[in-house]
Amino acid sequence: NGFEEFEPSLEDYLVVFQAWGGVTDKRHSARRAVTLLEKMEALHQNRHTEVQPNEECYRHVLRAISNAKPRHFSVGGKKANEILMKMDSQGLLPDSACYSFVIKTWCNAAMNNGIRPRERLNYAIEAQLMLQEMEERYYRSASILVRPTTSDYNNVIRAMSRCTAKGAAERIEQLLTKMENKYRDGDVFVMPNSESYINAMYCLKNTKDVGEYVDGGKAIFERMETQYQNGNHACKPTVESYNALIKLCGSYDFVNAKDEGKRKALECIVKTLNKMRSSDRVELNSFTHHLLLCAFSNLLPKGSREQARAVESIFLKCCADGFVDNRLLKSFQRVTSNETYRRCVLQYASDESDTDSPKGLYLPQEWSRNIYGDRPLVPMSRDGNFAAEKHTAINEWKMRRLRSRKNQRLLQGGRTL
Repeated sequence: NGFEEFEPSLEDYLVVFQAWGGVTDKRHSARRAVTLLEKMEALHQNRHTEVQPNEECYRHVLRAISNAKPRHFSVGGKKANEILMKMDSQGLLPDSACYSFVIKTWCNAAMNNGIRPRERLNYAIEAQLMLQEMEERYYRSASILVRPTTSDYNNVIRAMSRCTAKGAAERIEQLLTKMENKYRDGDVFVMPNSESYINAMYCLKNTKDVGEYVDGGKAIFERMETQYQNGNHACKPTVESYNALIKLCGSYDFVNAKDEGKRKALECIVKTLNKMRSSDRVELNSFTHHLLLCAFSNLLPKGSREQARAVESIFLKCCADGFVDNRLLKSFQRVTSNETYRRCVLQYASDESDTDSPKGLYLPQEWSRNIYGDRPLVPMSRDGNFAAEKHTAINEWKMRRLRSRKNQRLLQGGRTL
């Protein structure tokens, strides 16, 4: 309206862009940051102000886009590419952070659920093309403004690991080999870490035949161990890397596999488990036991005595280690028999209505002493059947529910309040 004293300065814009780039509410931040940037550009183009975006403005907006979830801002990758093109056209030089934010944006798009396999691969390829452009700028420039890092490579590998289309595994192999070669030649900015190899293992499940899971997973894990033995401490085997190998070898895809393939996968899991227990660097966690329950359920004959013993042994070991959480309890309920579930779980369930805990049945507290979060509530049924008709505590809990005022009104035909 012509009031010059109300004209926003560049510093005012920067404060807002920086705020949108760092907020925890990621539902609207990217859209609002892009809208403000477009309004700022329009005001300058229409000669209403001399203030125009600089490198820092674009960097904050790219950060906001990279933090947004694709379902909240579906055009994030396209907008990020447009911003880089605008910077080039205006003579502004994007730095490493700008390229990293764009790569992360395309990675998030590829990780989004509910998109077609071809779209997922295209988004992953966009991330890889941006990484290649980043490398080209690094080699062309005399001053180092742009330098690819391990995080950039890992984001591209992570995007490719979700792709089921042909060629994704080969692209990951090329990226992983390039990281190893660069680190061997002295580039410590691109040294592979355990996350690089974990994502490479996940790719095998999406692109390889089930017969290649075991050999491929073991080969990748051995490459990671070799890196660690050669001095790369970022490749130290962690519980997450062991879990990734167990998850691969215990996949549900093995249910219909041949007996030879199941036996091979089972041997790999047992050896991996023994290695974890003998190592002083890693400790099993709740997710490890959950994966073991799923693996033995998928690899051993369903309903066999061997499967029942293995599943029960894993659960009892988990109880002794204090790692029983909701996920593990539901997994055990799904893979075991009614009788075993009653004997191992419901027999020890007790009502703690006198305490500050939410009403329900709980297992002994020492069974969950090493988990994060709340203690698990005991599932009351299995496959739709009530699983403890003879258990006193559960019957008492049922009667209290029936005697509640809400249920009394329902039985009398009245309305609930």
